[in-house]
Amino acid sequence: LIPLVPSPSLLPVIRRLLTHARLTEAEISAVALIRDHPTSVRQGTQIGEERRAKPRFLLRGWVAHVRHLPDGRRQIIQLSVPGDLLPTFEKEAVEALTDCVLADASSLWTRASRGDAPGLMQAWHLSKARDGARLADAVVRLGQMSAYERTVDLFEELQRRLDVCDPGHPESYRVPLTQQMLSEALGLSAVHVNRVLQRLRREDRFEFRSGVLRVGGSASLGGRNSVTAAG
Repeated sequence: LIPLVPSPSLLPVIRRLLTHARLTEAEISAVALIRDHPTSVRQGTQIGEERRAKPRFLLRGWVAHVRHLPDGRRQIIQLSVPGDLLPTFEKEAVEALTDCVLADASSLWTRASRGDAPGLMQAWHLSKARDGARLADAVVRLGQMSAYERTVDLFEELQRRLDVCDPGHPESYRVPLTQQMLSEALGLSAVHVNRVLQRLRREDRFEFRSGVLRVGGSASLGGRNSVTAAG
């Protein structure tokens, strides 16, 4: 339950914070302050170090955290979706996959760290912990799962995360990734990704087309055990 909605643009942030802690109306009102000085970033541009020096929430758009290799290859380490507190990984590039709007969360962190907003403090720390757990999930995905399992695992992760920030569309989600981006996130060739997507479509598990992820009738959110069993 959201007792106070300061702005529609903040709904993803508030919903995500509420998954980590109970917030008072005063704490939710404090969240409204982060939209006073938003920063717009155009699609395809990198978010510079000066913009990452402060904690920031992603109000709108998608961001990729990328590690570039000397020969031109790249690995997408993690994806950020609306409502996320942008994580910071050493040496990574941060690229806007779409037009994005970022909000400086420094005032929110200052208030939480003073101790007069315990709900915000709990939500902040659990959000950072979730980033670490998600990074560990990606290591397991890349290190131990088959191509099929990797793809299902990533799609199920995105489904869970997007359900939080936009719960009104439980069967389809806007996922502005290309097959090449998927290949860079999954450690697979684009051709291999295409084959897996075709299989998922035949099985009516997931369909990914033109930036839309549709959840099929046989999709399951049973976790990693269900992924392995289906693979």
